[in-house]
Amino acid sequence: MMEKRARIGLVLFAVLALLLMQSPAFAAPTCSPPCGSNQYCETTTNTCFNCHSSCSYGCTGPGTSGCNPAPIPCVHLEDYCGASGGGAACCSGNGMCIESEGVYTCRSCIPRGSTSGCSADSQCCQGTIIDVEGGAPILFSCNEWQDCFSESAASFKPPRENPLDVICKVQSLVSHTRQCEYCSNLGQWCGADDDCCGIYDCRSNHCALPNSPPAAPAPPIISPEGYSFLQTSGNATCTSNCPPSPLPIDPDGQAVTMSYLWYKNGAAVGSWGAYSKFLCSSNACVNGQVVYLKSRACDTMSACSESASNQITVGTPPPSAPAAPTIVPIGSVVTPGTGARCTNCPPNPWPIDPISGNPAVVEYAWVKAGTALPWTSTYSDFSCISSGCTVGQQISLKMRACNSAVPRSCTSEVASGSVLTVQPQAAPVAGTLDPIYSILAIGAAVGILAAAFMASYIFNLPHIRPIIQDEGLQVLATGAILLGIIGVN
Repeated sequence: MMEKRARIGLVLFAVLALLLMQSPAFAAPTCSPPCGSNQYCETTTNTCFNCHSSCSYGCTGPGTSGCNPAPIPCVHLEDYCGASGGGAACCSGNGMCIESEGVYTCRSCIPRGSTSGCSADSQCCQGTIIDVEGGAPILFSCNEWQDCFSESAASFKPPRENPLDVICKVQSLVSHTRQCEYCSNLGQWCGADDDCCGIYDCRSNHCALPNSPPAAPAPPIISPEGYSFLQTSGNATCTSNCPPSPLPIDPDGQAVTMSYLWYKNGAAVGSWGAYSKFLCSSNACVNGQVVYLKSRACDTMSACSESASNQITVGTPPPSAPAAPTIVPIGSVVTPGTGARCTNCPPNPWPIDPISGNPAVVEYAWVKAGTALPWTSTYSDFSCISSGCTVGQQISLKMRACNSAVPRSCTSEVASGSVLTVQPQAAPVAGTLDPIYSILAIGAAVGILAAAFMASYIFNLPHIRPIIQDEGLQVLATGAILLGIIGVN
């Protein structure tokens, strides 16, 4: 009896509490008449006040602190709601925003994946999603979806682009039907990468760890063939690591194959393939271009890694430079009537051509007043008479050594260490005798007298012989006096 009375008392108390909660005293305080959309109610005075000017979405109190926050834009993607989807208001009258296994959905209509079943499309929530494969919008229809959210199995990992352990796969782009399937785990059957859970790849119809390329191969080492330089008609060849030994290791245990590709000035020559020499003769090499080789190690899944060789610059090296020429005047000074000569031309030692190993071609060029005469491989002295020197001009000599390659290469020019200046021609000294002319004159006079003396015998003129003898003695005496004067001067 006491228990029955206690139960009756509790029921009466609950009914009384419910009535009190529904009375106006327990209702939310409002002003009468109700305030406007941009006003708030001061309940103590039953007065409506305007919201602060910065409140764009109404307010619940004075100042900026009373402003209502901006509403969250509704996100209709796959019927998600909640804080990140805009809240229950985004359900478009479909009811409460209910969370199930981390997924927020509107549950007044029958949502996607519900197990409660449906008998018509009108019973399904009409949220719009985007068909990833076809790009067309899809409306939820009755019986098109199974419960993708209630299925969970700890043994399955999430698929690569889905936070769940199942995959909703398009069955028909025409009818927009889909089917929920479990993703395949490591080692399980698959038809494509999207069938596999997580980061697994589908290989040979089984989900496997992502494929990794082999380790990078040892860089190839290349050099010119036959020479220490690469001529425009020469070859480049790999001297080491073509292929490398041992081959690079593949972390997935797959077989590794090597391929090679030559590059000239950064551009690939041909395509990847078996190793072969680089032929300048068939690839139009030009001096200054850069040649190198890349090697590539690939596994059976075509995952590859590369390495690049050292670089070779196309060009023919010149011979060693000759010694600088030394020039001196022809005579005491260079004048418009004389010239200059080189004392160490041709050079010693003679430069050697690095291509043939024979003596290089040495060339010379005289320079007059800053203008070089044409290069010539035959040395000759410089003549001011033929070159038309004028007083004050400077004379020097350049020399270089060249090889016989085409196009040939020459060493940098080496110039003479000294420069000669053309001086005025020296004038003869007044009152002096030129010894050469004096001797020639005496000789001519003696010759004439000797001829006359012989003629006196031929023509039988004995009376003129004493005269000739007397004249001869005078000439000899005069010559002796002149030679004496010349010797004194």
